[in-house]
Amino acid sequence: MVGNGGLRRTVGGLAVVGVALAVAPGSTGATGATGVRVPAFTDLGTLPGDAWSSAVAVNEQDVVVGSSGAGGAYQEIAVRWDADGVIAALDPLPGHDRSVANAVNDAGVAVGLSAVFSSPRAAVRWDARGTGTALSTPDGFTYGIAWDINNSGSAVGHVGGAGTRAVRWAPDGTATLLPLPPGRTQSLAGGITDRGVVHGSAIGADGNGEPVRWDPDGTVTLLRALPGDRAAGVSAVGRRGTPVGGSVTASRWSHAVRWDAEGTPAALGELPGHTDSRAVTVNDFDVAAGYSHQDAGPKRAVRWDRTGVVTDLGVPPGYVHSEAVRINNAGQVVGVAEDSTGLHVRAIRWSHDDRAVELPAPPGTARSRPTDLNSRGTVVGCAGDHAARWR
Repeated sequence: MVGNGGLRRTVGGLAVVGVALAVAPGSTGATGATGVRVPAFTDLGTLPGDAWSSAVAVNEQDVVVGSSGAGGAYQEIAVRWDADGVIAALDPLPGHDRSVANAVNDAGVAVGLSAVFSSPRAAVRWDARGTGTALSTPDGFTYGIAWDINNSGSAVGHVGGAGTRAVRWAPDGTATLLPLPPGRTQSLAGGITDRGVVHGSAIGADGNGEPVRWDPDGTVTLLRALPGDRAAGVSAVGRRGTPVGGSVTASRWSHAVRWDAEGTPAALGELPGHTDSRAVTVNDFDVAAGYSHQDAGPKRAVRWDRTGVVTDLGVPPGYVHSEAVRINNAGQVVGVAEDSTGLHVRAIRWSHDDRAVELPAPPGTARSRPTDLNSRGTVVGCAGDHAARWR
């Protein structure tokens, strides 16, 4: 799924517009050469008059959130596509001209921010009808951004203005600043699981950040780097509360890691002959995926099982580089493959038995990328300048 609160204000509901969806020729869910079904491609389109769109998250009902824009940076409006692909604007709050959706839960509730050009003003929750509500900002802070929401309706993000602090918004709209570890002065929260485990980072007076985990009761745990390493970063946390990410050496190589309940890291390992890896996603069964590579060589998408055994997911024919982006509870992985020129990038889905399928895109499309994957196997992302869905 990547709030709620105080000042309750209606923002016009969903402005549903009937934009026709384009389906790529031949992308009808046929079976590919590997014997794996090729998902059908849909161009999700834009709001009327806009030039581009992007999809960032999909829930288990195939509801998608993202953005649509007419021009460059800071000119987008948050949007939601229903399961049939009908687009609707998630409007900014009154007096604002920009909105961004960052996550949606299985009830269709989305969170993000409302802004004036480049300046965020308020964290926002849009209900399933598209009504926007400003999330409360604790005293002493001037703005907020919501990054994630779970299926209980709890959201997380950060507030700023007088420093930056990680915050959790309860379903009833109560905002709680998450506690800081000793010696840290600022914090950020990036995600929350359905069990209420939050992950983010805590920052000291020197400006350096360390990954942290907050348990549902607010207990904060620093997630350490591997012994001898200089830093670490969390990419994702599974439903069981297991964080995965990377630990960075003094020479700036990264090693994929998984942390236990006490915050102690365990190296997941690289493919034979490789020196660098990172876990970027994890499912509810603690199976992780990411990449492994040697020096400056091409990356290889990999998966680590619960015991840490690494599997090479491979590179489709015609490509030299691959990298995993998301894994679902069925063991499917989505990511990207890139050719030797770096000019052609394609969204790829690997089945649970590691067979790769190149996700279709319209003729002439140089780049397609996935951003999210649900347990049904629906993939969202972009193809060219438009949001895309494959299912």
